Amino acid sequence: MPDGERILVSLTAAMGVGSRQVVEMRVDGAGSPTPLQKTGFAANAEAVSPDGRFVALTRDGRRERNDIFVRDRQRGVTKPVRDNGFDEDHPAISQDGSRIAYAANDSGRREVYVRPFGAPGAKYAVSNSGGTGPVWSRDGRELFYAEGNKLMSVAVERSPRFAASVPRLLFENADFVWERVRNYDVLSDGSGFVFVRRGQATPSTRSLRVVSNWFTELERLAPKGARP
Repeated sequence: MPDGERILVSLTAAMGVGSRQVVEMRVDGAGSPTPLQKTGFAANAEAVSPDGRFVALTRDGRRERNDIFVRDRQRGVTKPVRDNGFDEDHPAISQDGSRIAYAANDSGRREVYVRPFGAPGAKYAVSNSGGTGPVWSRDGRELFYAEGNKLMSVAVERSPRFAASVPRLLFENADFVWERVRNYDVLSDGSGFVFVRRGQATPSTRSLRVVSNWFTELERLAPKGARP
């Protein structure tokens, strides 16, 4: 949340399988989680508006398409951003609250788009070779997104109208792979990125144990006379 004191978490525990809901918690662990709402579907919290009033949620479409919803915390109302039959997810609200970036498969493959937030207006295609997982820079002048194991960037202009540059490659890393949920972010000073590495097996997590003469060990632990 914008105040840095609270965080939104998608919680499954104690809510039943398939009923994952978004709760609000204090970052210091004090108090109990407060449900953001009852969505009626498994939801992930993706983005919060700068004033903390709006929360962008994604319906996890494991059995149906993904959809983006916006929760108005002031009015207690949740509405879909669009309803066009396409798969849409990973919303990101700009720092001034005027735009929302998201991924959708309108063109037949997943690309990143930007459209006005909370107001009518046309969408703008940002990526051109596939993309997902958009994240705004801290100053709102860049938009980052994932393209496979590449992190891409576009420079954006917000006035007098929205415009974006040709995408450029920032880095490519085999450990950087976009998953179903957002797994990277921009550092607060804009100097770099933090991301979750792809899981890797190590000797400490995977091992092979060989037991020799195990029939002798079996006889010691369970003598024939003691067996049922």
